[in-house]
Amino acid sequence: IALVVVLNILASTQPGDGEPLSTLTTPESTLHVPLPLLRSADKTQPVVPEFISTICEMSVFNSDVKRTKIVLFVFAWRRMASLMRLLRALEDAEYCGDKVPLRIIVDGGALESVKEAMHAFKWTHGSKDVFMYDRAGVSLGIRGMWINATELPGEQHILPLEDDIEVSPLYYWWVQHTAHAYGSIDDKTLMAKRRLVGISLYTPRLNEIRYPQVKWLPQKATDAVAFRLQVPCSWGALFIGSMWKEFIKFYHMRVRPPFFNFSQEATQRGVGKAREPLGNPHVRIPSSRSNVWPRSWKRFMIDFMYGRGLVMVYPNMLNQRSFSTTYMERGGHSGKDGKVESLQVNSLRSDIDPLKTVPLVQMQDISKVLKAFAHLPPYEELPVFNLQHEPRTLDALVQQGFAFTEKVRWWGSRLYELKHGLHVRAKYFKLADIWSGLPSPKQEGGCAMLHLLSAPPRVVAPLPPVELDSSKRPAVAPSEVDDGSRQFLVYQPPSGLGEWFVSLRNAAALARVLKRTLVIPHLLWDGGVTSPVAFSSIFDLAPLRRLVADSLEMDEFLKLRLAPMSLVLLHVKDPRLVPSRLYFDAVAGWSNLSATHMPAQNCYSIDVTRLYGGCSDRVLALSHLYAAFEGFQTTYGVTDEETTWWFREILPDLLIHDLPAVKRKVAETTRRLRLETGNFTCVHLSAPDSAVINSRAPLTPGSESAVPETQIDVAQPAARSVPFASNALPSLPDTLPNTLRQPSTVCDGYDAEASAEGGRHWVKQMTAQGLACHVTEGVIASNLARLPPKDTVFVLADGQRALPEELMERASATLNAEFVHIGDVVALLGLDVRTVEWPALEQAVCVEANTLLLNAFSPLSALVQRRARSLAKNGLRRPARLLSWMRVDSDACMPLFTRTARFDIQPNRFGILGQFGPERKLQLQTVNVSSLIGWDGKVIPNATVELEVYVSNASHVLHIFEYTKENNLKGLQFQIPPPAGGWRIHTWHAIVVHIPDSIYSFPMSTPWDEMDRLELYYKNPRPSQPKGDYIRIRNVFLRSTRSYHARGHGGGGQDFNERYRPCREISLMPASQLNKPQQGAKRRTGGGLRELAGAASSASDIVAAAEVVTTFDVAGSYEEASAPPKNLIILLLVSSAMCGFFVGGAWRLVRAADRGGARATSSNEI
Repeated sequence: IALVVVLNILASTQPGDGEPLSTLTTPESTLHVPLPLLRSADKTQPVVPEFISTICEMSVFNSDVKRTKIVLFVFAWRRMASLMRLLRALEDAEYCGDKVPLRIIVDGGALESVKEAMHAFKWTHGSKDVFMYDRAGVSLGIRGMWINATELPGEQHILPLEDDIEVSPLYYWWVQHTAHAYGSIDDKTLMAKRRLVGISLYTPRLNEIRYPQVKWLPQKATDAVAFRLQVPCSWGALFIGSMWKEFIKFYHMRVRPPFFNFSQEATQRGVGKAREPLGNPHVRIPSSRSNVWPRSWKRFMIDFMYGRGLVMVYPNMLNQRSFSTTYMERGGHSGKDGKVESLQVNSLRSDIDPLKTVPLVQMQDISKVLKAFAHLPPYEELPVFNLQHEPRTLDALVQQGFAFTEKVRWWGSRLYELKHGLHVRAKYFKLADIWSGLPSPKQEGGCAMLHLLSAPPRVVAPLPPVELDSSKRPAVAPSEVDDGSRQFLVYQPPSGLGEWFVSLRNAAALARVLKRTLVIPHLLWDGGVTSPVAFSSIFDLAPLRRLVADSLEMDEFLKLRLAPMSLVLLHVKDPRLVPSRLYFDAVAGWSNLSATHMPAQNCYSIDVTRLYGGCSDRVLALSHLYAAFEGFQTTYGVTDEETTWWFREILPDLLIHDLPAVKRKVAETTRRLRLETGNFTCVHLSAPDSAVINSRAPLTPGSESAVPETQIDVAQPAARSVPFASNALPSLPDTLPNTLRQPSTVCDGYDAEASAEGGRHWVKQMTAQGLACHVTEGVIASNLARLPPKDTVFVLADGQRALPEELMERASATLNAEFVHIGDVVALLGLDVRTVEWPALEQAVCVEANTLLLNAFSPLSALVQRRARSLAKNGLRRPARLLSWMRVDSDACMPLFTRTARFDIQPNRFGILGQFGPERKLQLQTVNVSSLIGWDGKVIPNATVELEVYVSNASHVLHIFEYTKENNLKGLQFQIPPPAGGWRIHTWHAIVVHIPDSIYSFPMSTPWDEMDRLELYYKNPRPSQPKGDYIRIRNVFLRSTRSYHARGHGGGGQDFNERYRPCREISLMPASQLNKPQQGAKRRTGGGLRELAGAASSASDIVAAAEVVTTFDVAGSYEEASAPPKNLIILLLVSSAMCGFFVGGAWRLVRAADRGGARATSSNEI
């Protein structure tokens, strides 16, 4: 008391130095302490009186200020004590004479005492209506009351309150003040543009989207007095009427089959992080704990807000003081993992959770509250936090949500392709339309970009482009007179030649669909933008212009001095192609333009029309068009045959034609290559990762602050072919980027896509056929033997790649053929080749080859193949023999423990058998298994664990295999299945356990390079069981079986399962043998390369040579496993002893017979 008195004196005598008093209410007493409750919104704002007697003096309650009309909803059932607490708080709040309607919803099955109390309750601030659902014989439940009882005519704003909530006396002022500060919430168009769904009374202390929930304090995340969060509040919030009606419409579509089944909630399995998600996986939002919530209306509101990029405004006071709070009274939603707790009817909960029950602002805090909130920051300046409570921009939320709804639409098309029917496709499309808030336009098309921007794009004049060396630019003919009616399509080029022509083909198709003038970009030979090369300086432009008449080159376009309103950064299904703007900034001078992120998961002509057909901007600038167009379709998903023929057959043949000078050099080069046999072979030594450089390019230096969101893949997760860790949300432990093997390679992506549900059909098909994307040394050794002997081999290499010298020498000797590169032939012939002509000359020479060995996954190989077929079709040459790089069957095994370990069963209630790990007697043989881990932090499929188990008691067998870094976390944990025929005592059982995705725990954050812990459990533990039983294990292997059986390519028709051999029987080829000839190779004239190729092709005998190099560095461990020296010595000693015993015994028998006078025994008898 003395302290309080002193503080009051100080506050009254030194008003400028002390803090005004505020109130902290406790059950025992009310103490006045000078707590700094609130943050000041702006220190320069007008001074608010230190003490105000009533909030009704504030300007928001002036008679000439229009009030926001709200309707209060109170949900009642059987919790009488908490219900009356809420009603008293509502009645005691300050409304300054406003009339506020109150609707009390009493659910079916409510207590009679509750019904009577609701009728008897006096509401003095407006009309009161009590709705009894008992009369209809219906029990809605809390979700049903939120959804069905809150629908109002028109677009009235609602404030629903569950009966375990309490409100502050100042809650009504906060709602009116905030609604007035941020524009009229009656303005439906304004609220939709601002993406505002409501105003929260409550300030959270938890991030409930994560599991387990983590503490999140807004006061540490931002200094602002209010913020925007992409999570709705169910513990006291005003929902804007127009948005609520849109949500109800979405809800009724979202819960229909095939998207949701309410009966699944009754059978939901699992607890904690293993809780089973509910509903259709194709429409679940990513990385959200709400996917497992049963009986919840809020999970669908979270879905709605995520898809549309909506936010809610929250107050931000110190210590999370709020205008409402929850006491989490026991009931349907208070239990853990969806459990229903028994109700407390006439008492209040005593075990308050301080992370959920926040302190309320009291009437005594009025001066402090009004001072802090007198002038809220402008809406555009309020900080924004996404679903994961990470800071973002509002545009980023909108664009990411739209990408997600495009994923929903993509799944509709995907299921239609899988013969699920047109009606299923229509349901997905309708849900996507409602979810995005952007209905599909009619025939004229729409302009989704305008929908995705919260503010208009910056309209500025383009900066002058970077001045480049004029000698590298061809002379440009004067452009046609621009009458202002032409619309242009501009896009950034990739650097790879194959990718460049794929992009040009797609661009020509888009220009045709959108009726725009095609702008042909530069070629970027070196992957940079400092030396762009005009298309017409290397290739003949005339054939293309005959087909696409309305086109011009980039240099011509730049003379028109036009610029787009906003750059479009496309996010395609391939997650490696993160968009950039480097070419636009450096060549076109558009670094000062804003950018809009757009998903490109749906890439048919109808989608292009839907998204861009209605855009009136003269310039449509796209970040890239590689993998951004899939063909022509009609409205009902039917292929347009005529335009498809034009796109697939006519257009590619006219895209690339060499200039006469290049043709002459090609002719001289090919004539020299055919000098020996009249034929030559072209081998494409592909390196796909050196191709699409510009699509993955970083931002222009210095522009990061101008476009901060470019570093964020806002389209993730969209309809990816496969989700990649590099696009994962860093806040979630199970999606942390894998630091051991980043999913950065093109071929890794194809491997992953081949096993993913959403993978493209052609990727799955080519992978199943055994076609190789990774052209490793083992693949090279296996495939070069298929080439015709004696023909000169011309090597077309990507980037700086080259054949290893030793391998090339052996291949040359085996095939009796010469291996050459373009530089060798040009130097030999003395040709004068310009720098910009080298790539064009190289691929044109390859096209002329009689035999082609190509990479089916490479765009450059596809370009070569297309041109070769075109020559043959036009009768200019005989068809070339086409070969593809084929995979080498491979098994990758990693030994965890190969010796024999015996575990005596010690009675315990948990069934703990034993553990390998640090500071233990038993250590794992291999702790770094990262080479078996793929892009997703999981063992590369098909993944298995192999081991042998020996038991002394069939009732107590090996049960749980926990290969994790921490207890139950980060790694693998699964049950050991019984062997075929059941467990047999005193017998070794060979067990193979397949590893599905469900048994991983946080795979992306698992340290696979230091996995030194293995814990084993036995079955049927009993603390009182007798001792004496034991279990033995040996030969524990982690295995990745990457075998593909291709018909007609050396498989011999034998099924892979028949060739399967356990890891313990596989003889591994040491890595050093890859670069050395086989033993005896010097004595053979023609069999060296074929012998190596044949050996590397046999999956039953050895591991694929190339993959062993990158996978194994523990060859010594395998030698110990296959022939342990100690075991061999023991075997020899025992054999010698037994032999000596028998020989000695026989000799004694002979001597005994001699001493007995018997005749000498013949050697045969002995």
